[in-house]
Amino acid sequence: MTTGAPLTRRLIAGAGVLSVFTGVAFVAGFFVQVVLARRLSVADFGLFAFAWMIVQFFHNLTNLHADKLIIVESEGSETVFSTGVTLELITATVVTLGLLAGAPLIVGFLGSETDPNYVRVLALTCLAIPFSRVRAIYERRLEFTRARLPRLLSELLGAVLAIAATSMNAGVWALVVWRVTPPVIEIVMLWAVAPMRFQIGIDRQVAMDFARFGLPLVATSLLGYFYWNFDYYIVQSLLGTDALGIYWLGFQMGHYLLQARASWMTVILPGYAKLDTGDQQRTGYVLMTAGAALAYGLPAALFIVMGDPLVVWLFGEKWLPATAVIQIFLVVVLLRGSNFWEPIMLIRKKSNYLLQASCVNAAVIVGLGFPATRYYGIEGMASVVLIAVVFTTLFSLYRVRSVLGELSVFQLCLRIVAVPAVVSAGWLVSGGSDWLRTGVHPIVGCLCVLVSYAVVAYLVHRKAIREWRPGAGAVVPAP
Repeated sequence: MTTGAPLTRRLIAGAGVLSVFTGVAFVAGFFVQVVLARRLSVADFGLFAFAWMIVQFFHNLTNLHADKLIIVESEGSETVFSTGVTLELITATVVTLGLLAGAPLIVGFLGSETDPNYVRVLALTCLAIPFSRVRAIYERRLEFTRARLPRLLSELLGAVLAIAATSMNAGVWALVVWRVTPPVIEIVMLWAVAPMRFQIGIDRQVAMDFARFGLPLVATSLLGYFYWNFDYYIVQSLLGTDALGIYWLGFQMGHYLLQARASWMTVILPGYAKLDTGDQQRTGYVLMTAGAALAYGLPAALFIVMGDPLVVWLFGEKWLPATAVIQIFLVVVLLRGSNFWEPIMLIRKKSNYLLQASCVNAAVIVGLGFPATRYYGIEGMASVVLIAVVFTTLFSLYRVRSVLGELSVFQLCLRIVAVPAVVSAGWLVSGGSDWLRTGVHPIVGCLCVLVSYAVVAYLVHRKAIREWRPGAGAVVPAP
């Protein structure tokens, strides 16, 4: 395996590039979401959310995780690439044709008011999955700029097209454009400069290895679908389209931030594949947990402290019922975004642990989702999702400890929640949050929370900061 300073420098440089790309994409995406929320109705968001829920189920059937096999497989990369893309292309073609023909039947069976044509157009994104695997070749080579620049440019162009569509009173179609155009533009850019020749064909041995590696991940993804999307069906069936629109905005407000985690994973997985086991992976896991927790804890603290005024200022008064849902989902994002256990499990060939966690989460969502939503509304459904993610976090931390050893689950939990919890509790208990919500402009209130967050973060992590300052040794405190 490759180790040492050259690899570390390449990983740090890759993480820096992806952080910049992710930051730009998030700002653009957040701006589009604000514009669309102000221009479209709550019902428009609900109709789109249901159509997107249907298509995402078929995304999970299409995604055979060829990209992960391309990254972790060390031999026969061209054969692995061609076989993986061929298998996914066959699957994607069948799924897309089925959706084009069966969209009206599916929508009618589920009892939704959404237009089947939304589903048909969104179904084209299934075909983008196999063609996007060119990106995995660059990621395997640690060429992260080439891997992610097309994604950034496509998202920026998609944002422009979505705003143009809403300015022409396109309604729900503006949201459809926002989802469909980026993957199409990205694959055109990726294949224009593809570094490897693709031939349609299936190598039997590679296909067998692919099945052993990918099928548990497909099952995990399908189960994951139920606890990340089935809640849409529950809200729609019990509370209606308007409630689904509010719930979807709250969900997306938090989970749009997870795009940063997805980008970081493109550095982490190939990086872990090239690192020795033991201390290096354990140290990297602790550092990533602490850093991601600080990043994802800030928006959670901002919305918990500021509450309704911040939601009204950003999206308008019609979205005021989404405040509690946004707050809950930002806590969900904090827990999920700070935990990078998947690369460790994939490298150690223990994807069955991912499947086990998904089984429990799906059972929690389906079993508790209906009664919680019936009696407590969209806040109840969001709380059930939080319960599922709390379980996943604890389960994954214990599994990481069993694989890497010498980790304290309790101290890892503190690294994740300490700073946002202290900041939020401090403002709420002291009554300062009331002054921030009513006495100052939301921008001023956010700045006050930001300053307090920075102070608490320094106090909590000052030892690690001193040890990592320029000229100091790269010593990481024991977790």
